[in-house]
Amino acid sequence: MSHFTRRIIFWSFFLLFIVLTFYFSLVASGYSINWSFLKDPCKIGFLQKTGILALNSNPSGAQIELDRNFKSFFSSKDILKDKKIKTPYKIKNLIPGEYILNIELDGYWPFEKTVYINPGQTTYLEDIVLLKKTLPVMLFSSPIQEIKINNFSSHLVFLDDDKFFDINNEAEIKLEENIESLDFLGENFLLINDKKIFDYKEKRYLDFKVKDSINIHKIKNDKNNLYYLDSDSLFSYNLISKEDNLVLSDFDLVDYYFSGDYVFLISQNESINQFKIYSNKDKKIIRIIDLPFGGNYKFIPSENNFVFIYDQLYSSLHLIDPFSQLNPTREILRNVKDINFIDSNSFIYFSDFEIRIFNLSLMQSSLISRFEKEIKSLLWHPRAYVIFSDGKNIKAIDFKYDKYITTLFTFDLVSGLKLDKNGGSLFFTGKIGNREGLYKLFIQ
Repeated sequence: MSHFTRRIIFWSFFLLFIVLTFYFSLVASGYSINWSFLKDPCKIGFLQKTGILALNSNPSGAQIELDRNFKSFFSSKDILKDKKIKTPYKIKNLIPGEYILNIELDGYWPFEKTVYINPGQTTYLEDIVLLKKTLPVMLFSSPIQEIKINNFSSHLVFLDDDKFFDINNEAEIKLEENIESLDFLGENFLLINDKKIFDYKEKRYLDFKVKDSINIHKIKNDKNNLYYLDSDSLFSYNLISKEDNLVLSDFDLVDYYFSGDYVFLISQNESINQFKIYSNKDKKIIRIIDLPFGGNYKFIPSENNFVFIYDQLYSSLHLIDPFSQLNPTREILRNVKDINFIDSNSFIYFSDFEIRIFNLSLMQSSLISRFEKEIKSLLWHPRAYVIFSDGKNIKAIDFKYDKYITTLFTFDLVSGLKLDKNGGSLFFTGKIGNREGLYKLFIQ
């Protein structure tokens, strides 16, 4: 080999070393060479600051696919092609721009989102919740109807058939009564025919007997006391002492609600509807707020400073700040079919074809999504999903990311969506072909 050839080889390797050192130094510093510079050097810079995408899913171990959604110097769109990358993972040195992210895991519904990578920044998507892809299981035969679930998500009530169902044991509980109506009362009690009270935790009837039980209605439970309306008065009944006491008397009471040292009341007759505040300390009504005439009102219990009054006749929701001096009725929402609280500051609700979220701090309603088919049921999932039904399809909206919609299952008919306490299972009555009954769908 001649001296000239050796010099050529030496300086070639030296130049390659310099280029590679320069390139890897750029990569380590979070830069990349923008090869599109060659197409238009006057408008595009040679160096470009890259970004990072940090991903994780629940459950983890999901396959990651990331495609460019913008033109690049390179022809390949899949930047992770032939790479088995799974969550959790950090994808580094991404050219800024828009990407299509897909996450897939066997037995779960796929997740898709448009992601924008900013130069010099890390985009975090580390709380992606995947929903299970399973078939519904029919627990037993039952007509399509609305159901209620208790606070512990252990028991169900069928509102049309007046049946009582133990979720944990997946068995109907027989009550030795001529059942005309069933409803939950507090955490452990079942109200039967609006008169008798069954403690289903202790599996016994309470000795609830008052002097005159003909006009008793609106029975409610608070710790060791039961409360009820009788004619125009509110009474309390102590479950230990077996004594009943008058709390207050007022005309035309139709509903009541306890909040600290106050009792909120709704009185209603043919000429006037009113919201009233009764002070337990002062033993008197301290405020009266008129409600629109002609409605059919009830309280919706909440864990914030607002009072929620729902007009069942006109499907309107009245948001009242009870102690505001200037404007106690802060908002009236029209065409509200049902609401679900997200936290103490916000709730979701639906009209016929829209799902909305309301922020109590801003007193502002925002549209989540609008649909062609009428919405029948709506639930808030604790992992930030909105689950709803249009009477045939059960769908889930990922509330955190792009409001991505997944169809969990399709029935001939479906009604009465209810979620267990942890959000792992969905209960409802449905019909597939000639199989009509109570179904359970595992979603987490």
